[in-house]
Amino acid sequence: MVEGAPSRLARLLSVPVVHAAHTGTFSGFDSSELPDVAYHSFYLGGIRI
Repeated sequence: MVEGAPSRLARLLSVPVVHAAHTGTFSGFDSSELPDVAYHSFYLGGIRI
């Protein structure tokens, strides 16, 4: 659903779209209660033209 959203919206509005997105994995520290516990996640990414 998320991957097709930019092109679906462009068709509804009859306009061209260029959608760039971040890709790849990342790690971080987000909790002030557990500052030493890292979390690992990823960006869905993908470019749509």
